[in-house]
Amino acid sequence: MYQVTEVWVANPSGVRMAQWKEPESIAGFVQLEFELSQEPLLGNWTIMMDARGRSLIKEKEFEVAEYVLPKYSVNIQTPKVLFGDASTLDLKICVRYTHGGAVEGELSLKVEPKISIFDEFRDKYPALVKEFAIDLNKYAPVFKLQVNGCHKESIPTEALGMDNKVLAPRYITITATVKEKGTGIEFTKSTILHVERNPLEFDLDASPQNFKPGFVYNGLVKVKDKSGSPFRGQKIQICKLPSYRSEEERMRRCRNFTTDSKGLVRFQIPPLVPEESYFSIEVTAPGLEKNFPKNQEEETSYWGKQVHSDDAYKTVSGWYSPSKEYIHILHPVGQGGPGGKGGPGGQVGQARCWETLRFDLLYSTSTPEAEQRIHYQVIARGDVLVSKAFDHKSDEEEEESGDPELLVYQSDKKAPIPKHLSKASVEIQVTPEMAPESKLVVFYFRPDGEVVSDHLTFRVDKCLSNKVELKWKEEEVGPGSKVGLKVKAEPESVCGLRVVDKSVDLLRPGHQLNLEKVFEALERFQIYGYEFPSQSTDKDFCLSHRPSKKDRGETRLRIEISLNYLDSFLFHADEDRDPIDGFKSYDFRSHALTSFDRSGLLVLSDLRVYTLPCPTDAGLTSTEVRYTTTTAPAPFADSPPFADSPPTYALVAKHTHELDGDTWELAFNNEILPVELRDYFPETWLWSLETVGETGKLELDDLEVPDTITEWVGSAVCSSPLVGLGLSSPQSLIVSQPFILDLILPYSIKLGEILPLQISIFKYMEHPLPVQIEVKGSESFKANGDTEKSLCLEGQGKEVVTFDLVFLKLGEVNITVVAQVDLSFPDDCGPKGILAVRFVPISR
Repeated sequence: MYQVTEVWVANPSGVRMAQWKEPESIAGFVQLEFELSQEPLLGNWTIMMDARGRSLIKEKEFEVAEYVLPKYSVNIQTPKVLFGDASTLDLKICVRYTHGGAVEGELSLKVEPKISIFDEFRDKYPALVKEFAIDLNKYAPVFKLQVNGCHKESIPTEALGMDNKVLAPRYITITATVKEKGTGIEFTKSTILHVERNPLEFDLDASPQNFKPGFVYNGLVKVKDKSGSPFRGQKIQICKLPSYRSEEERMRRCRNFTTDSKGLVRFQIPPLVPEESYFSIEVTAPGLEKNFPKNQEEETSYWGKQVHSDDAYKTVSGWYSPSKEYIHILHPVGQGGPGGKGGPGGQVGQARCWETLRFDLLYSTSTPEAEQRIHYQVIARGDVLVSKAFDHKSDEEEEESGDPELLVYQSDKKAPIPKHLSKASVEIQVTPEMAPESKLVVFYFRPDGEVVSDHLTFRVDKCLSNKVELKWKEEEVGPGSKVGLKVKAEPESVCGLRVVDKSVDLLRPGHQLNLEKVFEALERFQIYGYEFPSQSTDKDFCLSHRPSKKDRGETRLRIEISLNYLDSFLFHADEDRDPIDGFKSYDFRSHALTSFDRSGLLVLSDLRVYTLPCPTDAGLTSTEVRYTTTTAPAPFADSPPFADSPPTYALVAKHTHELDGDTWELAFNNEILPVELRDYFPETWLWSLETVGETGKLELDDLEVPDTITEWVGSAVCSSPLVGLGLSSPQSLIVSQPFILDLILPYSIKLGEILPLQISIFKYMEHPLPVQIEVKGSESFKANGDTEKSLCLEGQGKEVVTFDLVFLKLGEVNITVVAQVDLSFPDDCGPKGILAVRFVPISR
């Protein structure tokens, strides 16, 4: 954990306005306060932190602005994805106050397709657009209607030009503007919906990136629609594509499959010969294409179709072992992996935290009678989380044969049969430290010092070690009442509690700390396959380990290397192989060191880890290629058997980065209810550090609820010295009552200016009610007209009354408004027999 040495706050001009030297840290939390002046500089301010003498500086911006919190929100619900051949676009627009009530007002809904060719030329070349004789406004419908809460609209896609190849919009912009009834306050929300002409998505990530000669290749295709849902019953074609094959030969290596109920297709490639350095997998969906209805002529171009399918490809490289011994990890059962001989993969998805995964291992050995010591490690975020070993002796030999139901084709080549094939397994309990991605490396040592290895990447659900729960004791309360809050975390955790008005989140959405942001911060610790330093493709290794001319007893051959691209980079079976050392210069195969290299491990060992034959010479021009005619003695011949020697463990290559209600009620007794003034309207209710103690539980009782009628959103982030970080899910507390007053106030007003003070009166009772609204007098302002108004609230809903006020003094001004039942209302309104009156005053 880093030690914070300094924290400072700078205004938009870069001037330090506050600073703290070596602030106290509690379980990784530093909480500081800084009060802004009455008239601070507006703009983006910066909080900066120095964690190691300015070698590790982190900054965060916040905005200082004049604003008024929104009273309600507009939510546009669209389909997850709009396919190119959809017949309708179904929308739902919902408008609600932060306290949950429905907003009544006028809705203006504009649906505008973005047509690339016209948008590009409309301004620069209007005459050219005119030649098309197309009225673009015709394809941008606007709807104006009344809304009360939610409204549904179904728009034919032909009205948006989606059936016309000339128009073919790529995405749709949807804009909803709501003007609140009574106040005229407008709120606008926009969203962009992409038009997907390719409805399918092929995922080959679960298919291995390497194949072992003589082993069946077990692959998996996940077929999803663009919304991420499994595509069931879809016919696809899977092909194995050696790049040098003719079209006729290629088609003989294809097969059609149909996705299962989970959108999966499992397939197998028969065992391959060592001479095949790589192959490609192609996945297509034949027969999916559709032409535009208004353009019935046959369209051959990819982009001229209303619906088309993108092909998916994956290159699979071979694996080299001098001894021709291999170990192969099968995907864990239950994780949507190919399953292989371990059984078919189960439910599609990632590993869940705390579940136990079983990985089956197939390995070949020339000494089946001896016990084999197998080592395995799990690496995540640059750390070795698991490092264990076990002894295994095969009781019976496994058979490596493909399943006729899964094989893409029957092999026309006799692949070498692996040496004695054994099956072992390892079990790993998934922990939060393994999220979101981990590497499993498995290896063993041959007696001659050769390392035989394999690696596999598996995904883990994003989760944290510290399980944090936050819960309100009640779901809905009245303003000014008491409420309890429960927090549960690991013992001795320190928790930062945050409870803010939902309107704050509406004003600046996306600024809340959540699981996604935590893992974004952890992303810099993730080590990926081709990061520096690369060991498995290091040409310097071969240069420094090349034997002398005297030792290698070499014979020289003169070989002309073609400058043709395909001849130089794509190997044609045996013709580009060196008689002794293998491939001349470009070898696509992986080898033992690849497993460690791709897992972020730096290997320091005297074992034979770099097992790939070194290129005899690199270059694309005429050159001399040397090969050895004598065999050097095994470098470990005089060493003790490696199976009995302690392994030289791999070291982690650490990377250093600069971090960047209450209610008015009808009473039928003689009790007079007291009057309470509501004047506590904070935007942030709770913002504090609390310790949960030895029990891991914290209860805050008798918290006074602010007077704001809104939805409060509470969350907790906790840190434990032993377990680490944890986050709670957001929990809402609704503050409401059957009778509500809400004042519509600007951020500021000029001296002498007339303010039309709009007061919204919400009533959530069934029966009518006579109400009198009064603005209390003040020396800071005077009323330009009446200070009292009476009205009859008929049913559930909202009414707005307006008072004109003239302000007489500078500075903050308190405005007090009182609402009460008008017993002298001249007309019939409400039930008879009202014996008590509940006053609802409000002060701002």
